[in-house]
Amino acid sequence: MAASLFRDQRVIADPRRVPSSRAVRSRARGTRRRWPARQTTGVQRVLGLLIAAACALACCWYVHRVVLADAEVMTGSVTSTGVVNLNFGAAGMVARVLVHVGEHVRENELLATEAAPEETAIESADAAAVTADKEQLAAQDGSAASVAADRAQLARDEAKLAADRQAIAQSRIVAPAAGTVTAVDAEPGQTAAPARIADYVGQSAPVDPPPLFSLLPEDPEVSSRSGVTGSLMLPVIQLRTSPGWEVLVLVPESSAAAVRAGQAVGVSVPAAGLTAVQGSISEVLATPVTTAEGEMYEAIVTVTSLGPDPPLDGMTANVHLKAGS
Repeated sequence: MAASLFRDQRVIADPRRVPSSRAVRSRARGTRRRWPARQTTGVQRVLGLLIAAACALACCWYVHRVVLADAEVMTGSVTSTGVVNLNFGAAGMVARVLVHVGEHVRENELLATEAAPEETAIESADAAAVTADKEQLAAQDGSAASVAADRAQLARDEAKLAADRQAIAQSRIVAPAAGTVTAVDAEPGQTAAPARIADYVGQSAPVDPPPLFSLLPEDPEVSSRSGVTGSLMLPVIQLRTSPGWEVLVLVPESSAAAVRAGQAVGVSVPAAGLTAVQGSISEVLATPVTTAEGEMYEAIVTVTSLGPDPPLDGMTANVHLKAGS
């Protein structure tokens, strides 16, 4: 009975799913099944060619624009900012600062003095001696020898007075030209050196304590302890005598014909955060200079800027020539 049941429930295999002996032999020999090739229409070929041509034209246009942009940009450096650093000619202690930031001063106006009370007394004594020598010479009616002696004494006293006045001038700061004070870095009682304020110090910010363990190397620090101060090279007074500043650029020999005096330009100084500042070429020097890239011509660009903070001397500037100017 059981045998008849199993005999009646036999599964008949689908002949389409059974691989033929030929297929088995062909796969065993390493042959692979070939897929039919994908057919493309003429419209698809035309569209592909159009896309390729458009990409090629776009690349050519972009490269041409980059080449033109590079040809219209010149690199130079800031050479004159119109700001003058004023310092005492001799070391001493600051006695008075007579100006403040933003004040307009006249030429030869006294701006600051050092403490030198004895020099003033010496100058007064020298001036009195010169006056006495002149009075004695005017009242002289003696021999030629005595007149010559009085004249020699007057010359000696005048020379001493001039030397003392020159020494006093070293302890004073006067405006070399009319302008506006942009910075005052000295206060009465501070020590001044011939080139800077000697004891101007900046308080450093507190530094967090270093971690106990770190896998990364530490950066070098100028001052890593809280409360340590660092000396700064600052002038006593900064005076802006001109509203503009200048940039010296190098013009390639191939582009020198396109650069002329009076041409409008845009100046950018990335380090100072200045972009597209209006300027003009004031002069193109006729004598070329030899550089590593060949013969170059120097051009001076003048920028008339009313901003309070011009770029510093030596900063890199990019000068863009304006089309049609």
